Amino acid sequence: MMLNIFGRRELNNEFGVWYSASLQPLFTPDVHFFGMLRHYSWVFSTCFVGGLILGAIGHSFMMMIAWLVALCLFGFLVRKAVLARKPKFRPIQKDLVIYKDDNGLVQVSDGGLESEAVIYYAEYPRQVDVRYFKTGDRYQAGADKQGELLEAVLGMELVRQSDGVTKGEGGKKPMQYVQYTFNKQRGEHEVVSALPVEDDAMKFDVSRGFTVDLRKNYSQLVSGASGAGKSYYTYYYLTRFISQTVTSDGIARHAELFAIDPKMSDLYKLCQVTGMPREHYGSTNAEAFAIAKRFRAEVDRRKEIYNKSTAFDTVVADLGLPPLLLVIEEFSSLITSMDKKQRADFEAMLMQIVQMGRQLSMGLLIVMQSPKSEDLNTSIRANLATAVHLGVPTPQVAQMMFGTSDLPAIGSEKGAGLVSLEKGAPIKFRAPEFGGDVFST
Repeated sequence: MMLNIFGRRELNNEFGVWYSASLQPLFTPDVHFFGMLRHYSWVFSTCFVGGLILGAIGHSFMMMIAWLVALCLFGFLVRKAVLARKPKFRPIQKDLVIYKDDNGLVQVSDGGLESEAVIYYAEYPRQVDVRYFKTGDRYQAGADKQGELLEAVLGMELVRQSDGVTKGEGGKKPMQYVQYTFNKQRGEHEVVSALPVEDDAMKFDVSRGFTVDLRKNYSQLVSGASGAGKSYYTYYYLTRFISQTVTSDGIARHAELFAIDPKMSDLYKLCQVTGMPREHYGSTNAEAFAIAKRFRAEVDRRKEIYNKSTAFDTVVADLGLPPLLLVIEEFSSLITSMDKKQRADFEAMLMQIVQMGRQLSMGLLIVMQSPKSEDLNTSIRANLATAVHLGVPTPQVAQMMFGTSDLPAIGSEKGAGLVSLEKGAPIKFRAPEFGGDVFST
């Protein structure tokens, strides 16, 4: 089916409002001109007869006015009939309608719309989100394979693909969807305008090709010079992590965060203003040891639960316990402030955490400005599955982080960086930036 929707009037998109990209407006019943003419026949008759009577008694001016009214009504009906055949489309909406038609995502029978893929979109100042819903029909199979096609039709850069579920409010059933996020200007990093408060997917996308899966080893080493965008990445990671939920006995439990920040910088402030339990964060060596010991004790508790389970190919989160994450900011400052015995004891606890992390749904996130072998134990580093560096690394840092200095070229923009997933070859990515209060309700 070839669509002729060009020349139809467009409406503007309101930022943050979701619109349907449906072909249904093209199949609305035709509004026939002669049908409307019959409907208004009494008006024409009155004007025509009235004009004749007024002309007969010498009121030619009034006769002209009566016939002019009839002529104006005639023109109005013609315009109404034409516009009824041309539904209004919004920017982006028109592109998505054409995309659905060109890619077999619509079925027409006997001149009517029989079925179509359910697609919605929302525009924001710097990006566009497109949701392809999984409705159980024949269009569902390709829901997660539309990225390149959408990128081509919209002429925008795809920066994220993620799965989601609607809340099912107002008596509606929750619906699964795949969301594609595009930057309006190529090369810009994503500005996050909304995030879910609760998400049971147990994984989230940072950027295209960079997915954090909490059913795998999600421990990370993060580095980058001041001003390179470590805060962009770290805060996005933490907010997406704590939104993850595990349901047990009908109760959704959020992933839990523990933090050590020896310089009491932004991470420490974030823990304070968000009302985290005081025992979950600290800055002194004594507090760091207390948090690490508590985390280490949880390793033993979860190991016992895991060993008693008869389930195969599972992690502790699948047994109803929420994922845990220990974040250590300014790791070099912390570790160099300890004496030899303290350091050995602290590193031993971290080693036990990262070795059993995947099965026990526990992770370690170490943040450093410039990673050095004398500051980070080699065995601990080997068990951090993901390495993230913000900014362009020096050859020494590249070797420390990725084991090679042969890296993809990246720009100098804030938030640009490199990531190695599961010890794989490093790829470039852009850390998202928050555009205000991002949590949806």
